[in-house]
Amino acid sequence: MAYIRSLLPLKPTYRQELFTKMHDLMNSIIFGIFGAALAQAATLGLGLALTGVDNALFWSALGALFAPIPYVGIGLIWVPMVISLFIGGHTGSAIFLIIWCELLVVNVDNIVKPYLIGVRTMLHPFAVLLVIFGGIMAFGLKGLIFGPFVLTMALAFMHIYRMEYQSVLEEKQKK
Repeated sequence: MAYIRSLLPLKPTYRQELFTKMHDLMNSIIFGIFGAALAQAATLGLGLALTGVDNALFWSALGALFAPIPYVGIGLIWVPMVISLFIGGHTGSAIFLIIWCELLVVNVDNIVKPYLIGVRTMLHPFAVLLVIFGGIMAFGLKGLIFGPFVLTMALAFMHIYRMEYQSVLEEKQKK
């Protein structure tokens, strides 16, 4: 890290500012991913308990482990549960669980993750949601990290620019 820092053509204070923002971003992404996984697992556990699935707490804990896996994640738990309920003749419970998981469990990730990342990085959650989706579309799974990274870098460089040219910008606004 020290070598990379030395290569940046920035003043030491700006380098520190940039690396602090990157450190905060990485921490908030990790916090957001695992916080959203816990929220999804809790929502799944509630749905499983409402449908009368045995060991709902165990299955929701297992769901928390799978939730960070993009696209399939928590579906690795609830889809087999729905199939099991249908096979067991609990059609009403199976239909309820499908609706519960499609409307709540799957979408908790799209609300909680941007919120948790945005709160810790002081970015608006909607902006974080857009850059996560845009990053995934542009880079695939790596976009989960690259999307917020690009946004944070752009905002950090704009902040550094503003600090460097503060007097020029203030003079320009007076005119």
